[in-house]
Amino acid sequence: MRLVSKLKNSESLKRILYYLIAFFLFVYVFSVPSFGESKSFLRYSIYISMILLGCLVFVFCLLYDNFRINKAAFLIPAFCLFSLIGTLLYSHQFRAWLSIVLLTISFFVFIYSFKILKNKYLIVSIIAISFFLFSLYYVVFYRKEILDFRSYTSDTFRLGWYFDNPNGVSSYAVIGFSAPLYLILFWNKKIRFAFIVPALTSLLVGATTGSRTFLVIVAVIALIFSFFKFKNHKLIFVIVTLSLIVVGILLLNMPFLSTMKERLLKAIQTLFGTASKVDTSTLERAVMIDYGFLLGSKRLFFGYGVDGFSVVSGMGTYAHSNFAEVVCDFGLFGLVLFYLPLLVFFIKAISSKKIDKSFVITFFVYYVIVSFSNVFYYKKIYYLMIAFLFYLVYVEASESKIVALVPELKTVAFTCDSMGSGGAEKVISVLANQMSKNNISVTIIGVADANVPNSFYQLSPSVKYINLRNSKGKNPKGITRVFALRETLKTISPNVVISFLPNANVYTWLSLVGLKVPHIVSERNNPKVNPKGKLLRILKKLSFIFADGCVFQTNDAKEYFPKAIQRKSIIIKNPIDIKIDSFNSNSPRNNTVLAVGRLIEQKNYKCLFNAFKLFSLNSNERYILKIYGDGPLKNELISYCNTLGISNNVIFVGNDPDWHAKEYNDAMYVLSSDYEGMPNSLAEAMALGIPCISTDCPIGGSRELINDSVNGFLVPVNNSQELSNKMLKLIHDKTLRFYENTRSMIDDYSPISITTKWTNYILNLKVKKYE
Repeated sequence: MRLVSKLKNSESLKRILYYLIAFFLFVYVFSVPSFGESKSFLRYSIYISMILLGCLVFVFCLLYDNFRINKAAFLIPAFCLFSLIGTLLYSHQFRAWLSIVLLTISFFVFIYSFKILKNKYLIVSIIAISFFLFSLYYVVFYRKEILDFRSYTSDTFRLGWYFDNPNGVSSYAVIGFSAPLYLILFWNKKIRFAFIVPALTSLLVGATTGSRTFLVIVAVIALIFSFFKFKNHKLIFVIVTLSLIVVGILLLNMPFLSTMKERLLKAIQTLFGTASKVDTSTLERAVMIDYGFLLGSKRLFFGYGVDGFSVVSGMGTYAHSNFAEVVCDFGLFGLVLFYLPLLVFFIKAISSKKIDKSFVITFFVYYVIVSFSNVFYYKKIYYLMIAFLFYLVYVEASESKIVALVPELKTVAFTCDSMGSGGAEKVISVLANQMSKNNISVTIIGVADANVPNSFYQLSPSVKYINLRNSKGKNPKGITRVFALRETLKTISPNVVISFLPNANVYTWLSLVGLKVPHIVSERNNPKVNPKGKLLRILKKLSFIFADGCVFQTNDAKEYFPKAIQRKSIIIKNPIDIKIDSFNSNSPRNNTVLAVGRLIEQKNYKCLFNAFKLFSLNSNERYILKIYGDGPLKNELISYCNTLGISNNVIFVGNDPDWHAKEYNDAMYVLSSDYEGMPNSLAEAMALGIPCISTDCPIGGSRELINDSVNGFLVPVNNSQELSNKMLKLIHDKTLRFYENTRSMIDDYSPISITTKWTNYILNLKVKKYE
């Protein structure tokens, strides 16, 4: 007892047993297709590896785990016991029945192995690597035939007989393709892309077997996995589906698949009676399948026992359909017992939110389809995969746990095009300054615009702002920015990266591929029109899809994106960083109309100039329109003011981050944009108590700030007449009390409040983790 107690407390032994179990699981999975039908002594490696694996699993469970298991596992031995009835009554193939007993035992060994490993990605990796090595072994063994391209056009070209019959080898190739494809699509490790090679190698193996079922199964599995990966992104799924169809058509027209293509077409034509030349292989299979069902109908309850079709039919082979074979060998009861586990796992997966449905449903569909053309109730590979499905449904779902994606927030990196005078850049500066006050190390990286060497907005001395540089100290361009940003982020090693604006979102997403750094994207404008380039819009949407979190300013912006993105997103307003107590709020209003924003088309200043002209003609006093901002349309807008005859009353001030101190007592603030995110200047003007008018532009930021006629006015987009009317109403209607209704918003939009919301959101991001 002391020895047992000492062993139970030995972490070293536990670790050794764990790695040995992983190793012998690998050896067994590799040996099944490699030596399963081989006549050499190496075929005994299957039994040796399984015995050793079983012993190791037993010792591990005895010392460190338990033998408890869901009762659904006993559906497999139930079939095994039932199969004995027909065997005793008729076939007397007891040696063959013993194989089912051993396979049933191996099923439990697999379950407990998976239960000990406790990581589905590790298990799938072991399976993928094992079948990859088998594929390499296969390619080396048949290297002469594979390299002899002339043989591909022969009607008899089918490889795989050394290992098993070609149909059996194709079933191994299906698993060899599916396991790495699953890792490529669903694993979050950078090593996942290395599994492209095993997937392609297994495709080569399956193609050279000449199995028509292989082509169908691979296409179905690729579509199902793609559906689960992109089910919330319909456009991407359609693109992937069309791509698979195009690639499939191109491959089928390649010389090395010409034989398989002909066999597939002949089989379809033969089945539908349209073939000019009958495919004898298809007819023979159809006859054997029909005969299997006919024989099964004569012994409907218990069948003829193991290998009953081979014994009774006189054909000396199997029925070429698992449905027909099982009905013939074990009757209807045996058919129900055999497929009941698959059905139970399928229903369990569908009805539970915790279960990874992709693999369960994929292999349920796989075994249903393959049941029409292959017999696998005595195949080792079936018991391996059914054990893995059991693990996913009954073990993995209960042993996974939800953990924080960002356990601690000590280092943050912001990425943006540059730290120019835009609204997004101001939000970054406020968040960065406030985070640094909270003892968080903050670095801001200018990704796409090296012409802005310094931040337009004042940054705390502890906040670092750097422009992207490559290894030679030059400004990178194009795709080289991705690699330069990747190296920069590796150096910083942040707990989380937050990107603002489309270019930065895309560059950051691509640079973080394979790195274990959470990425949060932020939408700062109207996603329906920004960015304008189609390619950049697609890439931007992909960056949102693959991001760990998304921050929006308005609900309208959030609802533009698919549900999958909405579920991981939050709405956080922009912070207002103004010390309003330093301004004399009781001073009289001057005759100034204020506008703040870049001189670009989005701001629609021409609508404002038209409205200002109408306003000036109908007001009793002279008003000045002051515009803070700069941009590419400056000369055009100056010319437009000259055309309207209002140039003497319009002042283009330029960029000034401290406009608040100079304009806090203006008569009004006007925003004439065609679209906006959450306009910072509007929120700041309202916080100052300046009466505000804004177009009710998408994506609803102005509407969320202004309650029409309560704390400001909203007007239709590009309606200069209505804008002019509201400007006149502001100066004539003395009952308006916008000032009292806007100053209170400063608390809700304070840097402390908004930064706290960002921090809480980051720390509350969750991810499913497997021990």
